[in-house]
Amino acid sequence: MKKSLITLFLFLPFIILGQTEKPKIISKLVISDARENDIDITEHILNQQAYLAFYTEDGKNLSMANVWVKNATNSFGRIFDKKYHKSEESSTEFETHIMSFKWTYENSYNTKKGTANVELVIIHKPIGKAFIITIIPEDLDVLQYKGYIERSLDLNKY
Repeated sequence: MKKSLITLFLFLPFIILGQTEKPKIISKLVISDARENDIDITEHILNQQAYLAFYTEDGKNLSMANVWVKNATNSFGRIFDKKYHKSEESSTEFETHIMSFKWTYENSYNTKKGTANVELVIIHKPIGKAFIITIIPEDLDVLQYKGYIERSLDLNKY
């Protein structure tokens, strides 16, 4: 009996970890232009092969990650307090979807955690969807990425 309890306690964390769902990437935002406090950092971001990903781990709650492939680092976390607005297409403007939200993030490369205010604008163009995202963390730096959306993102679903 004692031996089976010890075995159970030794392997229980691995059993639990094995049952957790892998994150499901819903949408990938490919960055083609990047600014930090109006300073062009595009070359650095492109060298890092950086992108943004929206994902879910439970099929319900939406999360976001800022992924830097070359450094193998990311900032990730859940989004909440979402507000959504849609503008219809007109003769002078494309249809746009705007979602503002708070992002609780943590960095994989240091111990920093926090909450950022985010605004995501999706522009529906004839050849695909473009985006502009503005991320403002606690230090009030303004990070803005522009690019295109590789996978569709249904903002109303989550």
